[in-house]
Amino acid sequence: MRLTIGQKLTLSFATAVAILLATAVVSYRNTRELLRTTDAVAHSQQVLSALDGVARAASDAEAQVRGHVLVGGGAYRDGFRASAAEAQRHVDVLRLHSSVDRSLAAASDTLAVQLKGRLAILASIMKARDRAGVEAGARLLVATDTAAARHSLPELIGALRSREGERLRVRSAAAHEGADRADFILRFGILLVLVLAPLAFLIVRNDFVTRLAGEAALAETEARFRAAADGSLDAFYVLRALRDGAGAVLDFEFVDVNARAESLLGHARDDVLGQRLCELVPANRSEGFFDKYRLVMETGAVLEEEFEVTSRDYRAAWIHHQVVPLPDGVAITSRDITERKRQEEALRALSLVDELTGLYNRRGFLTLAQQQLKLARRSQRELVLLFIDMDDFKEINDTFGHNEGDIALTRAAGILRHTFRDSDIIARLGGDEFVVLATDTGETGSEIVVNRLRRELFERNTRDGYPYRLSFSVGAARFDPEAPPSIEELLATADAMLYEQKKHKRQTAPSMA
Repeated sequence: MRLTIGQKLTLSFATAVAILLATAVVSYRNTRELLRTTDAVAHSQQVLSALDGVARAASDAEAQVRGHVLVGGGAYRDGFRASAAEAQRHVDVLRLHSSVDRSLAAASDTLAVQLKGRLAILASIMKARDRAGVEAGARLLVATDTAAARHSLPELIGALRSREGERLRVRSAAAHEGADRADFILRFGILLVLVLAPLAFLIVRNDFVTRLAGEAALAETEARFRAAADGSLDAFYVLRALRDGAGAVLDFEFVDVNARAESLLGHARDDVLGQRLCELVPANRSEGFFDKYRLVMETGAVLEEEFEVTSRDYRAAWIHHQVVPLPDGVAITSRDITERKRQEEALRALSLVDELTGLYNRRGFLTLAQQQLKLARRSQRELVLLFIDMDDFKEINDTFGHNEGDIALTRAAGILRHTFRDSDIIARLGGDEFVVLATDTGETGSEIVVNRLRRELFERNTRDGYPYRLSFSVGAARFDPEAPPSIEELLATADAMLYEQKKHKRQTAPSMA
């Protein structure tokens, strides 16, 4: 039923009045609760103040007794009496508040008894001092200081303070919550009034919106959608199912495509519309995409996947597409991700390869070496690990500069590549340290590869004509499949041998150049 303007105004006004009345009732209840909570907070604050007064007066009384024991005279006695009276006054205040708090009544009585007992003991100490002198008073004072009775009063006061402090915290939190709630209710009521007034105006104004304006907006939306679809980087297809007499899906027909889809298919939009999917792109049937699209339409499940393009019908190497069911067909969004896949592959390679030399880095070496050790263990094949360190690399850097140092590292990498086989794993661990995991063919395998490296190094130094000579120190370790060590153990063994060789070189003369 369509409401008139007057009915809508009346309904809006009635709604606003009902909301304001409900807000007033909630606000009244919240105010009463806030007043009760505020009274409880004030009660807790007064109890804490009284407890502080008892503790302070009791402490002053003990101080007066100590002064009397040490000095004597009537001034400390008068001070003691005043402190005792002050403590009793605060206890009376506690008893007054206990009339509205039953849990406080018993604690107040216990506190009064303990305070009275403690004051009696202190008074007896003063009398003992007056009768028997300073020493007698001091002995009695020391005796009472060590007695448990002296500590029971402060402990009781501390327990009462902790309990009342917690109650004050809870009550204060409740008071703050009540105040916040009252503020929220007030703001909410004002906000509702401010919202309902323009809302009523908008509801009435909506009656004057003509159907022509709605149709114009719809036409504009369709135009924007077409512009957005054609400007999208994703290819967009709408396919309608083609069925036989029994209702089985035989193929799909292109109903709509955007500009990006034209680019991927290599056909203009007018040439594609009305064409059958599997006739225009036969790979859709041979590679199973037709069956996937039909399953999406039948089950209503969205399909999203990435796949490598093997057909020449598409101008892309990798495609990511999403297939959404329609009442009698599917809508497909496809994106050319060829460049992304290339970048991912490049990043994957960079994560395992040293940028300067093109050899494997530490991560790449450890990854491949672990696999090689597993294969060698299964095939009972021996391997040799060489740990190689460039001699006098620091002097090359210092004398010829860091650019020449990078060239020296690159030359060293080239020598290692030329010396070892493609099946061997060659890596730069960092700085001027290299490592090679080579296949061993006998007990003298490590000697063979080291001598081969020595010859290649000598030929390069002789032929290249650089103002410095490259020199290596080499440590070797053998992988025995009968007692297979880990890659870390192989590195440690080769590193130890390398250290001994460098130590020997420092003591004598370089042996590899």
